[in-house]
Amino acid sequence: MERWFKDLTSHITPKVGAIEGSVLCIGLGKKWDNAINKDFLRKIRSVQEISIKKWGRGYTHNTLIRTSLVKDWVPSNLKLQAFEDYELTKHVQRRGYKWIRIPSKVYHIKNWKKVAENSIWLGYSLKYVSILSETEKLIYVINGIIYALKCIIDPRLKLSWRSRLYTIYQKLFIFLGYFKSKILQ
Repeated sequence: MERWFKDLTSHITPKVGAIEGSVLCIGLGKKWDNAINKDFLRKIRSVQEISIKKWGRGYTHNTLIRTSLVKDWVPSNLKLQAFEDYELTKHVQRRGYKWIRIPSKVYHIKNWKKVAENSIWLGYSLKYVSILSETEKLIYVINGIIYALKCIIDPRLKLSWRSRLYTIYQKLFIFLGYFKSKILQ
């Protein structure tokens, strides 16, 4: 059995509805991959419970979900293309279960063009998330831009300059995708 699967299954308990393993990137260039992954793993050194508050979001890229909790889940909008993991997180949590993130080493193959395209798609797809108001969607995008600005000016962030630039790059394209969705309405 693969190590990542053992890592995930070792955290199954009666109160856990979903177990998400962290995902690292590969394909941006060796120095970029190493810096970004090192910073990411520094943030996820132990099990983290995803917040039940508004913006707590689990991801579905390396995740085990208790099937009985999501059999009745229906997306808020049948055109939903992204953020289905956000809706699933909230669905699991509303049933009184935890969504946890654990450190694990599974890789997503990325390149700079794919990061830009996926970020634009993510920002654009916000328009299909019906469980968030238009104001909440705008706040989500603005918070991303604010965090990108913090990456530029806040020396207290424990991030390499490569991770900072990657974050700025990603958040900028999310903003562009969101802006594109508003123009093309």
